[in-house]
Amino acid sequence: MDIPVVAVSIKSLFKAEHQIAGCSNCTDRVSVSFERVLDAVTDRPENTKYVLPAMAICPMCHHHLVESTMVQLRKDAHELIFVTREELKARSSNRKTVRTRRA
Repeated sequence: MDIPVVAVSIKSLFKAEHQIAGCSNCTDRVSVSFERVLDAVTDRPENTKYVLPAMAICPMCHHHLVESTMVQLRKDAHELIFVTREELKARSSNRKTVRTRRA
C-alpha cells in the first residue's frame, strides 16, 4: 500500500501553527507530534506524509519544527513552563536529593 504524500498549503500550515502552544525545545509538556496536528488540520489519515511550503515555527520559542517534532497543543496548555536543558538537569538532580533527604 502506498503512503499518500500531501502538499500542505500555507494557510493549513498557519492553522497548524496556531494550534500549538509550545514545542519540545521550550516546554517539557509535549504530547503529540506536529504531523498529528497536520493530520487534524488537513483531515487526512495518520499514515500521510506531508510536504511543507515553508518551515513551521514554534509560536513560543521560534524554533523550527519538522513533522516529527513533539509539540504541546494550545487546548492542552493550562500553563507553560519554559526551561533550558541545564534547568531540567538541575531540577531532576534536586528532586533526587530531596527524596534522599526525606528517606
